Amino acid sequence: MNAAGEAMLAQHGFLKAYIAKRIRSPQDVEDYVQDVYVRVMQATPPPDEIRNWRGILGRVASSVIVDRHRRDTARRREGHVELAEDTLLIADPLADPEATAIRRARLTRVEDTLAQVDACCRQAFVMARVEGLSHKDVAARLAMPVVAVGRCIEKIVARLARREADDDRAD
Repeated sequence: MNAAGEAMLAQHGFLKAYIAKRIRSPQDVEDYVQDVYVRVMQATPPPDEIRNWRGILGRVASSVIVDRHRRDTARRREGHVELAEDTLLIADPLADPEATAIRRARLTRVEDTLAQVDACCRQAFVMARVEGLSHKDVAARLAMPVVAVGRCIEKIVARLARREADDDRAD
């Protein structure tokens, strides 16, 4: 590792704390940190010329937080229902039969949509959204870049949203 990489990693604790104070979901901190590192490594001036790592990392982290907030707001991320919630409600024998049927149909649509994407993207989606792994952990397990994991998940989420919208219009 070069001197710039070591200097950047020396601020890892600061960066995690900085991000953790500013986002709602602690499980996403490592994904944000990874995004910051990627942006800094792609930045100009070259990382070898950076003198104030704490300042640069803080500024880039703020940018990443704002960008993700905008993206999540545009996609209405907080309105997404976790697959695990649907699964638990279906397994509940006291659940409303109509609600159970709706959830079963929804899970069938999810399964159908997942069957239509390539295996690597499907695996990344399941690992991140069902198993709860971070994008970084998924990337390491599938030997693919973190950015590619994000793109796969975004592609599937977009397909699911389109399918849900199409089904709502059909009803």
